[in-house]
Parts: sequence; C-alpha cells; structure tokens
Amino acid sequence: MINIRFDELSERDIFEAECKGYLSGLKVEVDGKNFIVNIYSLTRLNQDFQTEMEYYGYFATEPNLVIVDEVTPEKIKFVLEINYKGKYFDEIGVLNEVK
Repeated sequence: MINIRFDELSERDIFEAECKGYLSGLKVEVDGKNFIVNIYSLTRLNQDFQTEMEYYGYFATEPNLVIVDEVTPEKIKFVLEINYKGKYFDEIGVLNEVK
C-alpha cells in the first residue's frame, strides 16, 4: 500500500510547489517503509538543466526524482501510484528510507 504524506504539507506548501514546479522532500510510505521523493515538472527540470549547464557545465539530478507534467497533488498521486505498481520503490532501495 502507498500513502503519500500530503497531510504534512500546508496549503501554502502545495500552492508554492505548483507555482515553482517542484516539491522537494515529499514523504511517501510504501508497505511500511518511508521514502522521500523529489517531484519536478518537466518545464522546471528543463529550466534547471539549462541554467546549470550554462553556469557550471554539468547537471546532477536530485535523488529519487519523479517527473510530472504538473506539480499538483492529483498528478503526483497519479504518477506515484503508477510507480508503486511498477515496483519503483523496490528499486530506490533502503538507502533512501527516512530514518
């Protein structure tokens, strides 16, 4: 079972995430294990990629990156449920569990 911890976010957090196109540190409980995922819209990810390549010459993604078309609770829930069914959380492993 998957439990996305939107209840730990304020309405302002959710609003800002939608506006900024990313949400860092979203807690997700999967089959009794806790994970942190980082949600990005493709638009925001592309902006960050372009900026970092221009200024630094490289780009490093955040761990446990999940890309959605819009950073809204509905889209995040939809994508994370698909990832859960596809065993995504089995792949990111115990090193990414919240202690």
